[in-house]
Amino acid sequence: MKKNKTSFVFPDFFKRENSNLLCRRWLLAIVMCLGFSFGAFAQQQKVSIHVKDVDVSVVFRQIKEQTKLNFVYDPDQLASMSSITMDVKNVSVDSVLSKLFTGTSFEYRFEMGAILIKRKEKQEQNVEMVTLTGSVKDKDGSSLPGVTVVLKGLSLGTVTDVDGNYKISLPVQEGITLVFSFVGMVTQEIKVTDQRVINVVLEEDVEKLKEVVVTGIFNRAKESYTGAVTTITEKELKKFGNRSIITNIRNIDPSFNILTDNFNGSDPNSTPQIQMRGTSSLPQNVDNLKNNVRTNLNQPLFIMDGFEISLERVLDMNPDRVETITLLKDASATALYGS
Repeated sequence: MKKNKTSFVFPDFFKRENSNLLCRRWLLAIVMCLGFSFGAFAQQQKVSIHVKDVDVSVVFRQIKEQTKLNFVYDPDQLASMSSITMDVKNVSVDSVLSKLFTGTSFEYRFEMGAILIKRKEKQEQNVEMVTLTGSVKDKDGSSLPGVTVVLKGLSLGTVTDVDGNYKISLPVQEGITLVFSFVGMVTQEIKVTDQRVINVVLEEDVEKLKEVVVTGIFNRAKESYTGAVTTITEKELKKFGNRSIITNIRNIDPSFNILTDNFNGSDPNSTPQIQMRGTSSLPQNVDNLKNNVRTNLNQPLFIMDGFEISLERVLDMNPDRVETITLLKDASATALYGS
């Protein structure tokens, strides 16, 4: 008994499709091989170039005349290249192009019967960073917030926080120097080697400051202050001996007047009445107010190191303890402290 054999019959169009696909693959392989062969052949063609101080396009033209190779490039980009001087005989095209573009920002590539010239693509460089941390304090060990920490020569920097700590990331390079600066402190520069934690102690700047006007709110350069002001130095006070500070001020500044008190006479327990630049005018119906106040309405206000003090304390103060006295006489004083 014969067994029936099962046979599979494929339609003709499947056979045709497989045949066409196979042909396309073979054709692609042949073209690629021809392309590689042509590229290698183009590179090894021999040329002779004899030029002096010419544009690079002249060299391209001579290569094209001798090899039939076309050049593809942007003339505006190649305009930055310097003049070409070359004297070679019977050398490969690849050798000529290598000599042309070595050390420049351009590169070349053989592409199917042509030579493509373009700028080199910039490669992203991974910059290695280092993080530095630390604290800034004064000589007493107190933290200094707001200290400026910058990389010397650059604007890269940071400031210390409320606890005097800082953190800064810098590119790894040789010769890094950090600059620490703060108002009233000596600026300090520290060269960074391999340390990652840098703690700094800043010292007070003891150099003599330029003459300033102390207004109670800020220090202002005398040259830029437009108000009526008189500054009395320690040296000027000592010229008048060990008298009271009030008496010495009167001897130095004519606008500072100590009024004669006929009522109290020479009572040592009474405080003098002081007037600066005249009296303030008040209507007659407030005369009783003037008589009842504890101090005279024209009595100046005394401020020491930012805090109000009494006239009695000024009278009892040792003149040797005074560094400077500033007299504010116009509307600026009223704006700061009131009338």
